[in-house]
Amino acid sequence: MFETVSVDTAKNGILCNHTGMNKTQNPYRLQMIQQGRDPIDRPVREVPARFRDRFATYEEYQEAIAEMLNGM
Repeated sequence: MFETVSVDTAKNGILCNHTGMNKTQNPYRLQMIQQGRDPIDRPVREVPARFRDRFATYEEYQEAIAEMLNGM
């Protein structure tokens, strides 16, 4: 189905496997997988825990962040 190609990078000596379909890889995602964690494929759309007392919904949180950034 897909051809797996091993590439040896000379500058850091790491052996990487690349499949035919997945040409670009996120190094942070790869590190999470190597650590045995399950990376999230969808964006998290909830208010961060430290701001839950200020914002009831994610939309309110987004609006406040946008206002703060636009005011800078």
